[in-house]
Amino acid sequence: MLLGLILWERNVNKHNVVWWSETAVGLVAWGMVCAWKCGLVSFNGAGMFRAFNPVMLRGFGIYLLAMNCVTLLVFAADKRIALANGDAPRSRGRGAGSD
Repeated sequence: MLLGLILWERNVNKHNVVWWSETAVGLVAWGMVCAWKCGLVSFNGAGMFRAFNPVMLRGFGIYLLAMNCVTLLVFAADKRIALANGDAPRSRGRGAGSD
């Protein structure tokens, strides 16, 4: 993401808050990985998840999977209705009329 900002800054929508949030999270995660590889911090993999209840985690995972499937079906139905009504799909790249 940072490389995209540096090299392709003209193609990046800098007014998009989500892009900046993802960039910040990516930089923090990269910093944590670098700190771990340099030995500045250590993670105890088994101890980190000892406090979680595996049954509840499994149930939560199933819930998230079901909700994602329902959302996908709703989006697909919405897209089918839009196409049936004659709405043309929008271009993903540039603005309208730039072909």
